[in-house]
Amino acid sequence: MKRKIVWLVVSCLMAAALVLASCAPAVVEEEEEVAPPVEEEEVVEAEVAPLPEGPKYGGMLNIAINYCPIHFDPYYYDTISYSLMGFFLEELGMPDYSVDRNVFNFRNSDVPEPFMTGCLAESWETPDSLTYIFHIRKGVYWQNKPPVNGREFNADDVVFTWHRQLGLGSGYTKPDPYASTANYKKIVSVTATDRYTVVFKLSEPFPLQLLLLISGLPIVAPEVVKTYGDAEDWHHAVGTGPWMLKDYVEDSSETFVRNPNYWGFDEHHPQNRLPYFDGIRALVIPDYPTQIAAMRSGKLDWLWRLKWEEAEGLKKTNPEINSALYPRTGKALLLRQDREPFTDIRVRRALQMALDLKAIGDEYYGGNCEQTTFPQTVHSCVAGVYTPCDQFPEEVQEDFAYNPEKAKQLLAEAGYPTGFKTECVLYNTEEIDLAELVGSYWAKIGVDLELKIYDHATRSSILYGRKHKAMNWQQMADPRGRAEWTFQQYCPEIPWNFGNINDPVFNEKFDDMMATADPVERTNKLKELNIYTTSQHWLIGLPGEYLYIFWQPWVKGYSGEVLTQGPPNVGSVWARSWFEGKP
Repeated sequence: MKRKIVWLVVSCLMAAALVLASCAPAVVEEEEEVAPPVEEEEVVEAEVAPLPEGPKYGGMLNIAINYCPIHFDPYYYDTISYSLMGFFLEELGMPDYSVDRNVFNFRNSDVPEPFMTGCLAESWETPDSLTYIFHIRKGVYWQNKPPVNGREFNADDVVFTWHRQLGLGSGYTKPDPYASTANYKKIVSVTATDRYTVVFKLSEPFPLQLLLLISGLPIVAPEVVKTYGDAEDWHHAVGTGPWMLKDYVEDSSETFVRNPNYWGFDEHHPQNRLPYFDGIRALVIPDYPTQIAAMRSGKLDWLWRLKWEEAEGLKKTNPEINSALYPRTGKALLLRQDREPFTDIRVRRALQMALDLKAIGDEYYGGNCEQTTFPQTVHSCVAGVYTPCDQFPEEVQEDFAYNPEKAKQLLAEAGYPTGFKTECVLYNTEEIDLAELVGSYWAKIGVDLELKIYDHATRSSILYGRKHKAMNWQQMADPRGRAEWTFQQYCPEIPWNFGNINDPVFNEKFDDMMATADPVERTNKLKELNIYTTSQHWLIGLPGEYLYIFWQPWVKGYSGEVLTQGPPNVGSVWARSWFEGKP
């Protein structure tokens, strides 16, 4: 849950202190004021008049997505759904798009505090380590859809959303069962001291809490939940964001239209109310050849996640199309640690050393991958935390050197001299050929791998219900993300810990690291944690590939910023883009 510059973890964490020290004047409580929403016709006439220079209004942006969302309510956590909710829902903070892209290009999965700014909250302050005060932006209105009907956004909306998610009040006593509460378990109260002020109180200091409050939870309209029980029905989708969900066809498309009463204005053109496009169509196109064909013909304006072969072909036939490269950690097979035979580390070591990573990098990725390192929790671009392979303990280095004979020996020692049968669940749009290649390597040591292929919704249900028997095919960890978050996949209380990992050594090290306030000391602990998790082989990893984003030359105001899982900033990225010279 932007794409990738190499940013120093230490410097970003030190810069966070500047944000934590930031302060805003207290807001005086005012009487409730519900301004009637501006009629769309009036906004179109007043706001979208042709401009002689700069951004232009109008047009429908067509983008490709691989899956439909399975949720429209952030209460039911799902990373793909979270990303698409970002068209109409907003958070307290957002990326600061006024920042020069040469300083930070927003191709990162995680945006550090220095590059965040206010969204639904105009400002915030931290008078002490246990208190976070957010000053809500005035003049923000909910989209003009029932049952909210365009009323003004206020502090009570924030309180309701957080109470519901964490079971802290407003009729809610239990935390949401789907989203992780690990990042929020120190929050003991969320209160509105007046119409435009929200105060969060912690039980004990947590150095990373501010970022999680700024970009951790989209705010939902209380009326929707109270009227319908939840916000799952797309017909009831209403937010404060730049886009309004107009139509949804399962496994086909989502259509958004411009919010005529959106509060935001362009940072570089302050007189321009956002967004510029009339709307956005998110077309579900699972296979990349079809996406590429649509891009070549101009029927798509943007697509991403193209592999090197596909990217090279598109560059040759359509050199005018813009592109950006970003790193991605390799695919991995996450093993269930509560099931035999994976409880035995000798089995896990054998599965890893049975893979020829260098050959896979050369043959499958054509060398367009991170080949110089063996798989580990963090990517080589995470400076300060990453450890070069030749600096790992020798026994760990040995596990990542191709050695099928030693792998057979380890299996025999673990009680599997002839190997065993196992299975792995994966999406129907995943790299099935790569998974089959893994299976061919494992067959050489007697391990028979069966691939269980499902659509996105079915596989998610299987994983979150822990109905898979052995392995999950997944991305190891996002190289563009904050290092602290990448290790959460190993925490026992995390819903996406699909390996059911509960390692006492890791748990103690992780909690200690997260409680460390000093950024340099925390980085050192992250480095140690990375060495430990890599040595445990909970993940059987593959080389980290490089992927591409493409956008048409007529799409302006966009420079490769990533529409990502994680903080739902999708809507804010496209709100600042426009067409110029589209055929």
